[in-house]
Amino acid sequence: TILRSPFRSLLPDNWVILTYTGRKTHKKRSLVFHVAQYKDEFIVVPGCFGELPNWWRNFRKESKVDLFYKGKSMECLVRTIEHDETDAVPRLAEYVRISHADKLGITAETTEEKFNELVTAAAKNYPIVAIRQQTNASGSHSSGAH
Repeated sequence: TILRSPFRSLLPDNWVILTYTGRKTHKKRSLVFHVAQYKDEFIVVPGCFGELPNWWRNFRKESKVDLFYKGKSMECLVRTIEHDETDAVPRLAEYVRISHADKLGITAETTEEKFNELVTAAAKNYPIVAIRQQTNASGSHSSGAH
């Protein structure tokens, strides 16, 4: 894909390739999407507030994946957050601040109170996928070419 080519600099930095093994098929799959950063995690909303794809269900149990980001491959852990407003709302808020706010009815004129109300409502309906770089036993991040 273009993300693995010298032309990746033409795309925004928040585009990634996630490679995982399907829970039922056991086949390797790769997805390309944009992410938001929340603390030490990358956040994605499957389907971007539209029709939900199925791939996120692979991560209801924390799983190991490879993430290609800014020209480098990283070993990561990924999990789905669903039915947990406390975990979901701050991550979703960060995601919609950079992308797809319009799909929730958020505009430049939206008050902070209304923003929080819309994000909280969305967190009840949409799963959030949280990806974080895997650390080894010494606490340092693992990385390498895959």
